[in-house]
Amino acid sequence: MRSRWFSALLLFAFLCSLSACKGEAHTLLLSPFTAALSYTEADTAFEGVFTMKSAQSMQLLLRAPRNLQGLQFVFSGGKTELRFGDVVLSASDAEALGLPPLSAGALFEALCALGDTPFSAADTRTAEVPTKRGTARVVFSDDPLLPKTAELGGVTFSFKNAETFS
Repeated sequence: MRSRWFSALLLFAFLCSLSACKGEAHTLLLSPFTAALSYTEADTAFEGVFTMKSAQSMQLLLRAPRNLQGLQFVFSGGKTELRFGDVVLSASDAEALGLPPLSAGALFEALCALGDTPFSAADTRTAEVPTKRGTARVVFSDDPLLPKTAELGGVTFSFKNAETFS
């Protein structure tokens, strides 16, 4: 009789250990940060400085390609604009004119959602966020919580040297 109880106890412990292997979800909130950002879209490599001041205020200042150096993608109040010197265009006007691909706008949309409300991420530190251009898959560093990569519509955004600020 004892051996049955002992066997049952061992089986129960084994089953509990298997269920513990499943990733636990964590509730997270994205903080303001700045990082070097690079991505390739439409056979063009883009590099710049990404800054997220809040969920409603972000920008990407391009450093490459050289002919677009100084172009800013600015997200404010739920809208994305392109700014170059004194020229300001809405994202829809820029697309109509055939200006640089605007996956940056969808990136802003995804990070806005992650910075506005706490979100759940598995132990793998990933979150999937719906955007107008498809689902964004964002992978985060462990501590502090900062994006490492974001994949969206075949474009992978890579964040390097990310730092939080207040």
